[in-house]
Amino acid sequence: MAATPFPTLRLPVRLTIGGHSADVGTITVNGREQVGPQIADALRAAADAYDRVTDEEVSTDAAPR
Repeated sequence: MAATPFPTLRLPVRLTIGGHSADVGTITVNGREQVGPQIADALRAAADAYDRVTDEEVSTDAAPR
């Protein structure tokens, strides 16, 4: 019996904040490895990217709302 290949999974990522949603990318998972650590790494990378973007957008000159 031939071995069944392990799939490569592509999981869409949708970010929703309040009433706004955006498709922000895809997490690609190697079916030959444990899934949990791969997803955790992808989410950490997304959090790091979010931190970098928000740090750039924050200005001390902005008036409080």
